[in-house]
Amino acid sequence: MLMQNIYQQNTPPRNAGFNLVELLLAIGIIAIITTIATPNILSFFDLQKEQEETAMLDEMQKGLKAYAQENSELPAVATVFNDLQSYTGYFPNQLSTSAWGTPRVYALLRLRQQYRDASFDVDYGVILSLGENGCLNTGGAEECDADDIATRMTELIDNSSGTTILFDNLVAGGDDYLVKYTDFKDKSKNYEITSKRLERIAEALVIYAKTQRFQGIQDGEADAQEKIYFPPSDDAWPGADTVDVLYGVNVIADANAATALVDTLEPSISNGDDAEERLSDMIALMKILGLPNSNCCNAMRKVDHDLTAGTPNVEEPFYYYANPRSRLVTNPVITTDCATTEVPSLTERKNPPRITVTPDVCGTN
Repeated sequence: MLMQNIYQQNTPPRNAGFNLVELLLAIGIIAIITTIATPNILSFFDLQKEQEETAMLDEMQKGLKAYAQENSELPAVATVFNDLQSYTGYFPNQLSTSAWGTPRVYALLRLRQQYRDASFDVDYGVILSLGENGCLNTGGAEECDADDIATRMTELIDNSSGTTILFDNLVAGGDDYLVKYTDFKDKSKNYEITSKRLERIAEALVIYAKTQRFQGIQDGEADAQEKIYFPPSDDAWPGADTVDVLYGVNVIADANAATALVDTLEPSISNGDDAEERLSDMIALMKILGLPNSNCCNAMRKVDHDLTAGTPNVEEPFYYYANPRSRLVTNPVITTDCATTEVPSLTERKNPPRITVTPDVCGTN
């Protein structure tokens, strides 16, 4: 017992901590853990950027759709990121730069396409992120030059034939990301809406004219059989007296009442032509015919609204010609013939009204 106590008293106390072997062992363990964990950590950050990029491109695709629906076309290449700002809530520099700090590029192709008995311009747009390496890897060999990238982007969706197939099958290659949008479905839908509106107007015009003619005869109106009972589209022909003579009394009264109401209620529009006056005239016609105001216009075209900045564009009003001039079949250049015809005769004024989506030189009142 005495020897044990002496040994314990003479043995120096051990300091807390690691000896060399233990320290080397700990460093080795940490190195192994780091080696195992580092790829996972890097993968996590890569995944985070990929998710961020995918989310941003989804927002930009929604922005393309919203822009197309409001403007009846996709944004131009030169202004796309500025144009999408108000539709995505992001600044242009955020829209033009990927999660890796590399560029996003945009390509637009506009083609005239046939749909049923009509043709119209269809836009095909592609937004492509160049990924981490900043090079285009979609559709062939890697391309890193900015000018060549722009050329290749257009080629990806334009081979002068079969464009729809190219566009539908286009997918990102390498580390690229892309979204695409075409307004073909939007325009096809708007074409159907426009066609139905024109049909409703034509049917309503016939019903209105028959009703007013019957009413004029029943009321004993002078020369009721010779008068015009379609609503007038303009009061510019020679003198108000002439209008009163040509048109049924109730027709003129309806036109004056509807025009007065529209002038006090409807906003104006402006696109460099007579769209403002046409909008008022067409809404007045809708009121005369008992149709919704929205029936006044072409769903496939938009014109600028001039009230306040940022106000959505409005649909372009139809062209209505109540008593169009006859089309002269003896001369194929009808523009010249119609332009040189002076005042339409009473017989010409009794031609069926013409409602169109474009100006008609033979539609003069």
